[in-house]
Amino acid sequence: MFFPSKMHIAKITVSNKYSRNVTNALQEFCCMEFVDVEHKVYAATTEEREQKDRINDYLNRLSKLIMILDLDREEFPKKKVEIDVSSLENVFEFTKNVLEKTESTTLSRFEKLDKLVKIIGLAEHLGGISPTELSQEGDYFSTLIGTVENEDAPEIEWKILEVTENICFIDSYQLDEYESVVVIYTMNKHSDAIKRILRVYGFRELNLSDIIAAGSELSLQSLDPEVLKREKEECEKQLTEINEQYGLQLLAAEEQLTVEKNGLDVSTLFIRTPYGTTVMFGWLSKSQRKKVEKIVSEHTNNTSEFEFQESKLKKEETPTNLEHKKFFGPLMSLVTGYGTPLHHELDPTLFMFITFPLIFGLMFADVGHGAVLAFLSALALVAKRRRISVNEFVDYFIKGSELMLLCGISSVFFGFVFGSVFGDHFGSVYHPAHPATPLGHILQEINPVFWFSPMEGSGTVNLLAFQLAPLMTLLVLSFVVGALQITLGLVIRFILALKRGHLIEAITVPLMLIWLYWGALWIVYNAMPRNAEGYITRFSININALMGNPTQLGILAIVPLTIMMLGLLMMHGGEGAMEGLEYALALLSNTISYGRILALNAVHAVLSVLILEPFIDIGLSVGVSSLWIVGILLNTILVGLLEGLLAFVHTLRLHWVEWFSKFYSGTGKSFVPTTIERQFTTPISRTIA
Repeated sequence: MFFPSKMHIAKITVSNKYSRNVTNALQEFCCMEFVDVEHKVYAATTEEREQKDRINDYLNRLSKLIMILDLDREEFPKKKVEIDVSSLENVFEFTKNVLEKTESTTLSRFEKLDKLVKIIGLAEHLGGISPTELSQEGDYFSTLIGTVENEDAPEIEWKILEVTENICFIDSYQLDEYESVVVIYTMNKHSDAIKRILRVYGFRELNLSDIIAAGSELSLQSLDPEVLKREKEECEKQLTEINEQYGLQLLAAEEQLTVEKNGLDVSTLFIRTPYGTTVMFGWLSKSQRKKVEKIVSEHTNNTSEFEFQESKLKKEETPTNLEHKKFFGPLMSLVTGYGTPLHHELDPTLFMFITFPLIFGLMFADVGHGAVLAFLSALALVAKRRRISVNEFVDYFIKGSELMLLCGISSVFFGFVFGSVFGDHFGSVYHPAHPATPLGHILQEINPVFWFSPMEGSGTVNLLAFQLAPLMTLLVLSFVVGALQITLGLVIRFILALKRGHLIEAITVPLMLIWLYWGALWIVYNAMPRNAEGYITRFSININALMGNPTQLGILAIVPLTIMMLGLLMMHGGEGAMEGLEYALALLSNTISYGRILALNAVHAVLSVLILEPFIDIGLSVGVSSLWIVGILLNTILVGLLEGLLAFVHTLRLHWVEWFSKFYSGTGKSFVPTTIERQFTTPISRTIA
């Protein structure tokens, strides 16, 4: 749960005739990262090279057809085609049959359609086409029609006019965002020079004779635009029919060939023995051992050998496999965004499940904005489950919907704690001249005694032994949260050092840092001035009180700092001692950094009020009391997008910089199993008798 899965090396020995089936089955199960034990430069056999060349040829042809037919893999109905995969030849035979039914017709119709689109566009541009205008050759004059890149058209026009001394008719129009159609009517004596120029720019000539099909209404003597459009519609209809009839089979053939290609690539890592067997090595999670043994046995008729070995490789070469429920996916992405943990390091994902929403909620504390965020996150979660894609920006939100839902709930909770709804601080004390909005009144009745509002301009709040103004109380609360999270990081580092058997390091660094940190906090706490009732009323430090107790200063600060620096000096020399000093100073800067919780909370509150209050003022002055609704809508859009993004970024920064630096290296190697994702195929007859 708190550590990556324990990884072992699996050694699988199978007969060569089962090698392909076992490889594909393990890819489909998505459980092993194969290892090249021999570190060999693999020389494929003649048969394997031929198989790979044939697969690549088929894949290229299929990809072209899929592109022409505009088959969207994500939106295509999720039906499946059964394919006999008992041998590679069966897969080739299936692919061959699909191509025979589709390839020739699709390519010819697409080529004709492409030319028709250009000719129709040209006809509309020139106001109609006549046979005379489009005659390809004459005794003295000839016409060239073709396409070039958009950016080249002006340059071509200038060069041709110069070469022909302006004794030439040339016209062009932009066909789409990539191509322009060019029409050139010139004397035959200039024809060779013009063709040389056009060749340089990749001119693609349109020959009308090429698009005349047998039995077509179209002929060189009848280039009626209406006839052209009917021809175009007929081509589109035929392509649509191919799409509907064979689209699924084309996608299925492509998918299965991709599986076969990946299998051949993976097989280069295997050892082929002189005894007709194949030996596979791969990283495998301990929890998956029984499932893998079962899969291998099923696909080899129980003739395989399976060994589960402790890794003898270097620790840094052992991959890290993070296993979490899908709900924790966004948090796991944030962890690995910093770096993958080493396989023996603690995985902080579950800790962040609590700390990330908590800190975000403190920064973005508002019942209304938090509720909107939670609602949008719930919608995004539904979209994620249904694999709905909108655009790149929204898709990021959809991918992180689980985390944002937690953040929204946390914001609602702290909105009640601090008494804020859509920037209206329950109408209590922030601006007595302004009554609360109806929402503020409702929430004040639900929660009449919230803790405190940071926007209050008067009064004091009790927190621990502090009795401070609301804004300063929130600052103290921010530092308390920071101190607890930093300490958690140091405790984790202490436990990890003990777990690895590094007792001296555990005592010298994390334990001494905890001692020093809380000792320093206690010294500062006692050095703050108090009133007659014993409360700290000012956020300041009495220097005399700070330095007035040498024994306390020595025991709580100097002793742990000295032990740590001496220990690091003995273990790592002078650099180690300097590193210890940096650790100590970093504790101060890291703690102060948590003051951004106050800053972001204040920014959120101030922005909300600045947007909301003018609408309340205007509504009261013109007698339209409901104008506050417009203010809330604008408030939610601007503050939600701007400050919500800021709160997320700063919450992430506190985790990555202030917390992770205490225990997390993030220098591990991710576990990357070979995998197959089947959308359109169901393999059958997998086992060879």
